[in-house]
Amino acid sequence: HRALEALTHVLMFSPNYRGVHHRLGIVYSHLGEATHELDYFYRALQHFRLANRQTEDEEIIYIDWAITWMN
Repeated sequence: HRALEALTHVLMFSPNYRGVHHRLGIVYSHLGEATHELDYFYRALQHFRLANRQTEDEEIIYIDWAITWMN
């Protein structure tokens, strides 16, 4: 949860920080895997969507996004 708190603070103070949504998506996806809470997966998917808008055509975002969908 510390990573989530740190990245949330980054998002609050610098919403255009490159990669913050991608990293938040990864954290939420891992939390979803660990807790089996669907809400974490939905949040992860939202952050991957925002990351894709912020940094289009970056393959790693699509890969992490797809892995989250599979989970």
